[in-house]
Amino acid sequence: MAGLQPNGDTEPAPSVTPNPMRTGGHLAFTTSRVGSIILRVFDAHGRVVGRLLDQSPTPVGIHVVALEGRGVSDVPMRSCVYFYEIRSGEGINTGRFVIMR
Repeated sequence: MAGLQPNGDTEPAPSVTPNPMRTGGHLAFTTSRVGSIILRVFDAHGRVVGRLLDQSPTPVGIHVVALEGRGVSDVPMRSCVYFYEIRSGEGINTGRFVIMR
């Protein structure tokens, strides 16, 4: 998984663009192994507000996931700092992004 770099890998770290965002954006990351991927989004209190990806098997390569600014039950996410967690066979990678409405 990009950004984990347990063995000195030089893959780019996951990135959210734009960050901060108003209505939506994209999360891009790279995998170097075939396997399942789970991508979840949490609010500042640690509550899961979105499960954006739960896919198996997922091919090696660059993956881009839309961040549509909507959470569970299609409710618009409010202005806040959010955290993402990418779980794959390569490990866990986390990061953050901001929504400013």
